[in-house]
Amino acid sequence: MVRRAIALSFGLVLLGGCGSAAESPSEPTGTSASAPESSTGPVGGNGTVYTSTWGSELTIAGHPVNGDGSVGPGTELLSQEASDADFAAVIDGVGADTLSANLTNYWSTELLLHTDGQVVSEVPAPDWCGGEGLTYAVCTLLDDTRVARTTSLGRDPVLGDGPEAGSILVSSLKDGSTLAEFGPFDDLSMVLGTASPDELILVITPPGTIDGPSGPGSVLRLDLTDASTTELGESPTGWVPLCPTGSDSVLGYTISDGATDGTTISTPVVVGGGSGTVAAVSWSDEQPAGCSADGRFLYLEQIPLPPDGTTEDREPANTSGVLERVTLSDGSRDQALVLDQGTLAGPVTR
Repeated sequence: MVRRAIALSFGLVLLGGCGSAAESPSEPTGTSASAPESSTGPVGGNGTVYTSTWGSELTIAGHPVNGDGSVGPGTELLSQEASDADFAAVIDGVGADTLSANLTNYWSTELLLHTDGQVVSEVPAPDWCGGEGLTYAVCTLLDDTRVARTTSLGRDPVLGDGPEAGSILVSSLKDGSTLAEFGPFDDLSMVLGTASPDELILVITPPGTIDGPSGPGSVLRLDLTDASTTELGESPTGWVPLCPTGSDSVLGYTISDGATDGTTISTPVVVGGGSGTVAAVSWSDEQPAGCSADGRFLYLEQIPLPPDGTTEDREPANTSGVLERVTLSDGSRDQALVLDQGTLAGPVTR
């Protein structure tokens, strides 16, 4: 389901994450969601959790993440008419700057930069971000003037069709011009933003096969000032990246089959060194929405099953959900937001 995919993280859905990878406001723990506050927009001191409410209009709101990982009340970023073919989505964000896109058939047509909740620039961005099926492109906000975007990515694991390499273009958010180009990089599959506006994390993943998942691959840090790369580590087979947890480590997860009931179990795996160790934790029915800016907290969304118990393409229109905060250092979990009916969580920006 593409709506949900874009909500979780615009870039990460295209693989299965802090930066891609690619969904209504709520109240803090223990309360139900209410209308967003009318103000200047969210400020993400430790990142911002975005929520999208689908009703007669699409409403996107940002909830600031505090230093302890708790999530504050929502502030409306935008509200507009939307359809399955034409809608808006948050792409990425850094602090008070948020990058959104207008999408048609799941590909961007324009990019809008919001600063403190106000639109400060808009540029045409035909097919810069988004995707459908096996083909996608990832956009990552660098600062209030530049966005990094990939060329078309995605390969068919059966036929091998699709680009074998991808490049990264740095484009101006003032006039849409190309400022720099890096690559091509063989088997580029994802790009993640970091704490530095001049560094990106590149995920290199050989395509899977009809009989098995992708990988193993490698994780690189790209310096945009001199085009140099540094390898941070090797990713395991089937690894899906989520977000950096330090200057030299990236959090992702692998998926395995459940023991008896046919469910799948997701387990976090850190690639690289530095401050990237995490406690033993796993999840099954939840979906990762993203991480706090400091990489200490992971957010998982729980959406109850509809009355018939089916799981395929479930929409949240008739159910309410919960966003959980997972403290990665000890694995503890607690409720961060209660999501109103029709509301999905994600992405979580820096």
